[in-house]
Amino acid sequence: MSDRIWVEITDVCGHIGFILSTLANFTVLTLLIVRPTKALGTYKYLMIIFCIFSWFYTLVETFMRPLIHMYDNTLFVMQRKRFQYSDLTARTLSGIYCGCYAMSFTLIAVHFVYRYFATCKPENLRFFRGFKFVLWLLGALSVAAFWGMVTFSLFAENDRTRRSFHYFLKKSYDLDPSWVSNVPYSYTLIPTVMMYIPTTMLIVFPFLELNVGCYGNITTVTVQMYPGIDPLVLLFLIKDFRQTFLRIVCLGRDAKRNVSTTAMISYQLSSGNV
Repeated sequence: MSDRIWVEITDVCGHIGFILSTLANFTVLTLLIVRPTKALGTYKYLMIIFCIFSWFYTLVETFMRPLIHMYDNTLFVMQRKRFQYSDLTARTLSGIYCGCYAMSFTLIAVHFVYRYFATCKPENLRFFRGFKFVLWLLGALSVAAFWGMVTFSLFAENDRTRRSFHYFLKKSYDLDPSWVSNVPYSYTLIPTVMMYIPTTMLIVFPFLELNVGCYGNITTVTVQMYPGIDPLVLLFLIKDFRQTFLRIVCLGRDAKRNVSTTAMISYQLSSGNV
C-alpha cells in the first residue's frame, strides 16, 4: 500500500471525527444542561469541561490536518497548511496541538481519580468540591501548557531533521514542503485503544529505531476519532441521558418501556435455554 493513501485516510477520518465530535459533544452538553441529574454531582462539571475541550481539540485537528511519520530515530508531527502563514505561527499551532494532546491525558486521569473516589472512597470526594475542583483543572491545564511550551521551544528543526523531512515528504506523500510544517520529536478500553497504546508506540518505536514510517498515522486516525466516540459512551452509560436520547430518536415512544421489554425478553430467552 502506498504511503500516499494515509493522506486520504486521515482526511476522511478527520471529517468523520469532526462531524461525530460536534454531534456527540453537543448532544451530551445539551442533556447536561436540559436534563441535569443530582446523582452526577461534581462529575457533571467535569463532563461539561471535557466536552468543550474535546470539541476545541477537534477544531485544532481539523484546521491542522496532521500527519505523523517515523523516520530513523525521529518522530515527525506535520501539519498541512490550509493557507500560507509564517513558521512561527506554524510552530505555535503545533505547540497548541501537542498541548491539547497532553491535556486529553490529564483530563482522563482526573476523570479516573474522581470515579475511583466515587466508587471506593466517597469521603474523598471533598477534594473535588469548591476551590479544590478548580485546582484539579489548573493542574491539568498547567501540564498541557508545559508540554505545549516544550514542543514549541525545544523541538525546532535542525539541518538533519530538515533533510529527513524533505526526503520522506516527497518520497512518501508527494507533498510540497512549503505547505507542510513539522515538529520533530526524538525519543478503560476506549482511551487505552485509541490514546494510550498508539501514543506508547510513538514513544517507544523511535527509541528502538523501528522505521514504521507512514503507519504512525494510525495514531492520527485514532486521535481524530476519539473526541467523537468518548461522549457516546457517556451518552449511553448514564441512564437519564440514555432514556432521553432514545425517547427523542424513537419519536416520542417511551424508551424506558422499550428497555424494560428488551430486558424481559432477554430474561425469558435465558430461562428457556436453561
